[in-house]
Amino acid sequence: MHTHGLHVSPESPADNVCMKIKPGESYTYEYDIPKDQPPGLYWYHPHKHGSVAIQVGSGMAGALIVRDEFDDELEAMGVKEHILVFQNIAVDEHGKVEDQHQVAKFPDSEYCITVNGQYCPIIHATVGELLNLRLLNATTRTSIDIDCPWFAQMYIYGFDGNPTDDYRLQDGVSLGPANRASLFLKISEAATPGAHFYIYNNAIEFQQMPHYKYHNNSPLFVIAIAQGEEIGTAIYAPSKPPARCAPPPFPSSFKVDLLKPITDDEITNTRRLTFQANTLDDPQKYYRGLNVSIDHSPFEGCEVVNHYVELDAVEEWTLVNESEFPHPIHIHVNPYYVIEVVGEDPMHHTLKLPFWCDTFQVPPHGHVKFRTRFKDFTGKYPLHCHLLYHEDGGMMQHVRVVKDTSEIPK
Repeated sequence: MHTHGLHVSPESPADNVCMKIKPGESYTYEYDIPKDQPPGLYWYHPHKHGSVAIQVGSGMAGALIVRDEFDDELEAMGVKEHILVFQNIAVDEHGKVEDQHQVAKFPDSEYCITVNGQYCPIIHATVGELLNLRLLNATTRTSIDIDCPWFAQMYIYGFDGNPTDDYRLQDGVSLGPANRASLFLKISEAATPGAHFYIYNNAIEFQQMPHYKYHNNSPLFVIAIAQGEEIGTAIYAPSKPPARCAPPPFPSSFKVDLLKPITDDEITNTRRLTFQANTLDDPQKYYRGLNVSIDHSPFEGCEVVNHYVELDAVEEWTLVNESEFPHPIHIHVNPYYVIEVVGEDPMHHTLKLPFWCDTFQVPPHGHVKFRTRFKDFTGKYPLHCHLLYHEDGGMMQHVRVVKDTSEIPK
């Protein structure tokens, strides 16, 4: 199991994703969460290499929230929290998920995105109300791009569990696979009492899949505005003012040391990684003939280390995408600070640079540059594409953080 985004040890009994728990066996994980863990939305999912897509595609995932006093403040204000976990369960005609080829072939069921296991659930709100939404893209490979409804304002205050530097007033939110966002949605007085507003995924035009299956783009969820009191024939007005109408002051507790901006003079090393698809020699090796690799080599197993890093190093990495479609690249343990993106953004509402995340989509034939601090924890952990059938197919490498350079093999 992987606690995606948490700043915890990658060694047993914590977030060691090279563990293999066989059928009938059990194991108790222990996560020592540091005091400066950024409060926000995280998640958990299985990480058995070769089976990640099929297990997450079966629904094996869930949300984790690290809370602080700001959550208590919101609750005291009467702000309602809604946790929305987006999934696309890749079942066959018998309702089962049985092999990787099934997950990789985009079954019809995958095009119906569920929210908390439901089809198109309803969020009830009132005119003027402030909603606290926690959005988790737990799909195996589907991007989610949501416009801010015309009757609302959107204030993002966290991305991938990492608090933003301040409220970011956005006209929508973009979530690649594995991304999360915490945001306030302020329902304005322009919302029609008694109306139902359907929220759709606008990312379908960027999905590398047959578009004909999207002839009926199902809504993700509905925001239903309370009808209120009748003041005329079929005319309604809110019955009472909402508990909270505007975001509270941005909390000082969100300013954690782990997320301080990384300046030029902090950098101790640079690295460049390249990502390929369909570049290997054996077209039958992976699913549907799609071969994927990092630096022209597929994943070589849990015992292989591709990058050694000294504890407390601060590095700048450039990720180069040499393929035709975006790759959402996730790194375990430490968040990273995106400072440069070159290439056509496949999404509409990417946050303005710079910002912290743990997964970012590298544009087709483009690159992403980020900086990260290797703090607190030694041990081995992966970086990989979060198009999960790519990770299973070999688009993964290992990083090992060591206490000093004497531990690095010659």
